[in-house]
Amino acid sequence: MKARCLVAAALSFCAAFANAETVAVLYPEVREPYATVFSQIIDGIRSVHPDLETIGLGKKADTDELRALVDSAWVGLIGLGSRGVNATLALELPIPTTVGGIITPKTRDVGGVSLTPDPKQLFLKLKALSPGSKSISVVYSDMQNGWLMKRAKQAAAEVGIALEAHKAADLAEAARLYRNILETAPPGAAIWLPHDRATVDTRTILPFLLEAAWNRRLVLFSSTGAHAKRGVLFAMYPDHEKMGRRIGKLLSAAMQGTGPTEIEPSADLKTAVNVRTASHTGLQFSPDTLGTFDLVFPLK
Repeated sequence: MKARCLVAAALSFCAAFANAETVAVLYPEVREPYATVFSQIIDGIRSVHPDLETIGLGKKADTDELRALVDSAWVGLIGLGSRGVNATLALELPIPTTVGGIITPKTRDVGGVSLTPDPKQLFLKLKALSPGSKSISVVYSDMQNGWLMKRAKQAAAEVGIALEAHKAADLAEAARLYRNILETAPPGAAIWLPHDRATVDTRTILPFLLEAAWNRRLVLFSSTGAHAKRGVLFAMYPDHEKMGRRIGKLLSAAMQGTGPTEIEPSADLKTAVNVRTASHTGLQFSPDTLGTFDLVFPLK
């Protein structure tokens, strides 16, 4: 195996070649900690497709310049992150294509995996950690999470928990809806914070909800791992290497003509829990249960 690197003004190309059939991955060149995320996803893809060619894209990657790097040996193409997905679709190559590492699906007729956690996994974890929670409230924007709410409603029915989904156009409307939810929520009621910039932010909405949940002993859980450190009861986030394996397997299915034509949420997840919040809410976890969590806050 040999390697070569080409550095251009707006696009850098680093590839490893083998004589076998090659799968190409387009990914964004970003700073840490996001660079590690994409590195782990690529490692997972490589476990399924060892003959991998990776192309890092700068902020102003030029489609024509990228097109000049297209290799006839490519048998499959994967786009990661918004930058990688946009470049992949712009190439319009007549080969099986899969995408991943994005929050909101921006494609049609292309399969892939979103960074958004699978609602069913979240709801099952809620029932396991807080059996007394009988309902879930969520505020979301249709543009970012309309696709996910369809899955969430089905998941809630399968898990056996009530889901009250409220649509908001922006943070101001979201704040009003959260206040309405808090006015009637009984102790133990659960509120889900999805990946959604239009309805959840860390400067106003999250602090407001954390204080209200603490005072009212409500169960706040999230699709953003970092929120557990801030005080939500638990948060679930993707296992990035396993996500990469799933993306690789979806591409394999596409190569066989049996791949999906839509984006799916991440089902391979890790869990972060805040034991201080749990204790305040009246929940106690055994040492065995604590051992199942990937992150426990506060850190000792």
